[in-house]
Amino acid sequence: MKYDRLTDMEHYITQNGTITLYDLCRYYNVSMSTVRRDVAELIRKNGFRKVYGGIVHESQSQIAEPAQPNQSKAGHVCQLTGVLAASLVKEDMSVFLDCGFAATEILPYIADKSNITVISHNLAALAEASKYASLHVIALGGIYNRDTASFSGRNTLDELSAMSIDLVFLTAAGVTPEHGLTSSSYMDARIKRIVAKRNRALVLLADHSVFGKNALISFCEIDRLQTIISDSPLPCEYLRASEFREIQMLTP
Repeated sequence: MKYDRLTDMEHYITQNGTITLYDLCRYYNVSMSTVRRDVAELIRKNGFRKVYGGIVHESQSQIAEPAQPNQSKAGHVCQLTGVLAASLVKEDMSVFLDCGFAATEILPYIADKSNITVISHNLAALAEASKYASLHVIALGGIYNRDTASFSGRNTLDELSAMSIDLVFLTAAGVTPEHGLTSSSYMDARIKRIVAKRNRALVLLADHSVFGKNALISFCEIDRLQTIISDSPLPCEYLRASEFREIQMLTP
């Protein structure tokens, strides 16, 4: 799994030029600590060079380092995405936050709402949610997975199987009309499949780069989604596809 991600990351960086660590987190749906370890390994073995806030292949060393204003812009877009997601959360709701960096962006904007219960196996989301005394937090137990910075296992599956959750925020490594939402992790896909099957109000948090990408395991059909929140409008071919026509689309 790690070897496949590193191989794909090598091609991705080489093809796209200078990439920020933040972009790698979102693209591969993994934690910042995982990205830092992967980047360190690429720098050590494959001729990549670290630049301010990101990484570049030596063959493209003439490309300028990512500028701080661009990082601010990316952070601003992510913040607006969090605001949009939080607008769907109403008082007295239970909310599931999936693994992935994007889920944590919602929390600051729901903390002032009354009687919100946050349910997650995402370590970063649980740590962020714990900062807000107003939020009720349910941590799903299990074995810690460093690649996804989340907990998984039989305990996680059993706990989710007993819950009826008002609003579910999902992330995905890939999204296509043919295969729906996909993940590169078997256990991650099992968790997502259970929470998607048992609950109807499903919201996809997706960076534009995952559309058209197909990961290994399908876990949810497109037409089960109520809303898609992305950092940019979907390509026209997706908007024309029948699976997407009844889905609410929100972009910053």
